[in-house]
Amino acid sequence: MEGMSRTFGVSVPFLDRELSSFISSGRLNARIDAVSGVIETTRPDSKNAQYYALLKKGDALLTRIQKLSRVVAL
Repeated sequence: MEGMSRTFGVSVPFLDRELSSFISSGRLNARIDAVSGVIETTRPDSKNAQYYALLKKGDALLTRIQKLSRVVAL
């Protein structure tokens, strides 16, 4: 972050605030490692998105099956 702040002529706290707002709004895929003073970019992976969507749908399906089994067992 030091090098980037020198390159752009801004302070490190300013750079941290600006990047944090872009990261939290989803406009920039990165994370800030404040301990090391490094910004790490992350690339969204469609396989990971599909995996998490599958997990979410599977969890919802299990919940519905559990509710149905309680009704049927009565």
